Amino acid sequence: MTRLIAVGFLLLAAAPAAAQQPAIASRVTGALDQKLVDPACKLTGGDFKVSSGKTYLKSALESSNPDARNRMLRDGVRVISEAIGSGQSGSSAAWYWLGRNYLQQGDLVGTDSAFTKVEKITPACKADTDKQRYRAWAALVNAGSEFRKNNTMDSALVMFTAANSIYRDAPLSYMNMAEIYNSQKMPRQLAGLLHQGRHDRADRHGTTEAARSGPLQHRRTAPQWRKGRRGDPDVREVPAAGAG
Repeated sequence: MTRLIAVGFLLLAAAPAAAQQPAIASRVTGALDQKLVDPACKLTGGDFKVSSGKTYLKSALESSNPDARNRMLRDGVRVISEAIGSGQSGSSAAWYWLGRNYLQQGDLVGTDSAFTKVEKITPACKADTDKQRYRAWAALVNAGSEFRKNNTMDSALVMFTAANSIYRDAPLSYMNMAEIYNSQKMPRQLAGLLHQGRHDRADRHGTTEAARSGPLQHRRTAPQWRKGRRGDPDVREVPAAGAG
């Protein structure tokens, strides 16, 4: 079992992208809006290519043909990337709609990068990007929890690790991973996770204080986290964000 968990911890880094991406992407895209919803904040900049990228996204969401849908999402990424490379790099609209096209493909790395740009250019849009991040995160945490219930720890770790890559302001996925490492007596992996959790939050908020008060502060062990909670804490699930 220890060997299986160690393999699971390395899957995101070591396995070919084609082998792991569909399982992650299908859970992410299933949790997202199935129609185009504009953000509540005011985005800046934009040109005809950015507008075209948004239109590709809208058409993709309305399409019942998976191949056509994927093609339109790729086209959305392409035209907005061209816009960013030709004068729209300071446009939060460009980065926002790029991130939304990436997210509908289940591309968490692209989404995280694009949304981080949005949050720096137009901080008022962080509430919206956080909502989009949370939806993906919640779907992945719940998938990881199901794998834990079924004692499929390598797959659980893949889902929790992916969740951490898109949303880092909640401790649940870190805690699930830590409990797996703790229960399997894997102190090296647990220590690495504690370090990662603090620095992920510090990177997100840009402060050393965040590193001290991040998702896994004080180097607690999993049993200590369980104090004061009702019921069986071994598997934790979170509600998905509402549509809109």
